[in-house]
Amino acid sequence: MPTSTYPTNTVPRLFLPQTADVTEISQKIAELSNQVHDLSLVIGGKKITGSGKKISVSLPHRKAEQYATVTLPSVDEIKNALDNALEAREKWSQTSVSQRVAIFNKVADLIENKYKNLLVAATMIGQSKTVFQGEIDAAAGLIDSIRFNSKFALDIEKMQPPDSEVTNIALDYRPLEGFVYAITPFNFTTTSAILSTAPALMGNVVIWKPSITAMLPSHILMDIYKEAGLPDGVINLVPGYGPEVSKVLLTNEYLAGIYFTGSTKVFRQLWQQVGNNLDTYRNFPRLVGETGGKGFVIAHPTADRDRLISAIVRSGFEYQGQKCSACSRAYIPQSVWDEIKDKLVAEVRDLKFGQIEDFKNFMGAVIDEASFNRLSTVLKNLSADPEIEILAGGKSDSSTGYFVEPTLVISKNPKNKVFSDEYFGPILAIHVFPDNQFEAILETIDQVSAYALTGSIFCEDSAVVTEVLEKLRNSAGSMNVNDKPTGAVMGKHPFGGSRASGTNDKAGSLQGLLRWTSPRVVRTVTTSATDVKHPHQL
Repeated sequence: MPTSTYPTNTVPRLFLPQTADVTEISQKIAELSNQVHDLSLVIGGKKITGSGKKISVSLPHRKAEQYATVTLPSVDEIKNALDNALEAREKWSQTSVSQRVAIFNKVADLIENKYKNLLVAATMIGQSKTVFQGEIDAAAGLIDSIRFNSKFALDIEKMQPPDSEVTNIALDYRPLEGFVYAITPFNFTTTSAILSTAPALMGNVVIWKPSITAMLPSHILMDIYKEAGLPDGVINLVPGYGPEVSKVLLTNEYLAGIYFTGSTKVFRQLWQQVGNNLDTYRNFPRLVGETGGKGFVIAHPTADRDRLISAIVRSGFEYQGQKCSACSRAYIPQSVWDEIKDKLVAEVRDLKFGQIEDFKNFMGAVIDEASFNRLSTVLKNLSADPEIEILAGGKSDSSTGYFVEPTLVISKNPKNKVFSDEYFGPILAIHVFPDNQFEAILETIDQVSAYALTGSIFCEDSAVVTEVLEKLRNSAGSMNVNDKPTGAVMGKHPFGGSRASGTNDKAGSLQGLLRWTSPRVVRTVTTSATDVKHPHQL
């Protein structure tokens, strides 16, 4: 039987040279890269090839090599997926929490003991991740997300009001009445798993639309869900472009919620569409979104220089900066900048990028041609901006794959758009300020960007840290002291932000799961009034 014992975080493998881990993952990468995977719908536990457009998907780091064909569904096929899920809902919604937890803990066990290399390799080739980025995403983070959410689900069931001598009150954490539409991004397999499984864990059925560029690990996850015993139809996978799938799902009366990770622009569009259709729905749909970010680092004159450099480089350029949590702006006091500039610039210039099979590389390619073209335009605009100086990088090359150099720029104007616009790529801006203007720069950090996702303060003075945390209280949903703004650990670091960064519902936490419940109060009394009149009327 499942227990509520607190899980232990999975320790990532290090893939040290000439070890069995390296040999095994390299073999799996080669095996998956040399196939063209046929990917389409999964409805009622069956893989179905859609009747719509066929899309060729290439390796981001070797654009001439196709590794997948994604076939889109027709409107009728999307409706079939929805009808199938709603049919499965009646039985699934009545299963106990312990039954659901047992299934998803089996999912985590299967990943850890049987499918770890397969998921890591699939994430590496499709998303152009280095081996360590693949490991912390598609193995450690993925396993932990399912185990911790399972633990939180058991804890929620125990959250009950106190009884009295004459009254027993029970909270029935019902699933939502309808289906949840889960829309997941390309950049994290863990995110795809959380968004597809968290509502299901709470008794809901899910229509899951992954990114077309992340379909391979998504299909593997669907196979694992089935092997673990998840009933057919509880999660149905529907590929496609957002507007086409949403046109069908957002007009259905049984839409109960949207679980989204992606751009702020798209989430606002979804919200507007739901608002326009409110009269259609049986209930008010739950809208949960984690969107954009403009992660920052602020350094105090007392900052540890080496830790600061490491944090800026790792959080700015790991996974090509394609993380909403990535550091894309850093504010450095003049005294600190004078000491770290040369080393920081040298570290960025020394970062190697290229094929993901070469484990010495720090970065791979950006996800696709559209991303490459957008980032190339950004680099051209930055090079032409008189307020910007490029300290490292600044170039892009798509001759073999979609490669963008890790780029470090500096600007004397803290309100330049390089400090406010989200680029979602390996571009990091520095602003150097006089040491005596530390407090003033805090206001700039808070106001210059619309986002409020992640931030970090590097400071050895605890009183100053307290001041910064208060003044930047609304500037980030995840604030870090003397560490980088990326790298939330499941079960210890609930993740989410507000303002233009989303609804801050903290994925990977008990709070995040509660959003997918509709509690019912059941009050049982042993004695109740038999009189009509109240005492004051006598």
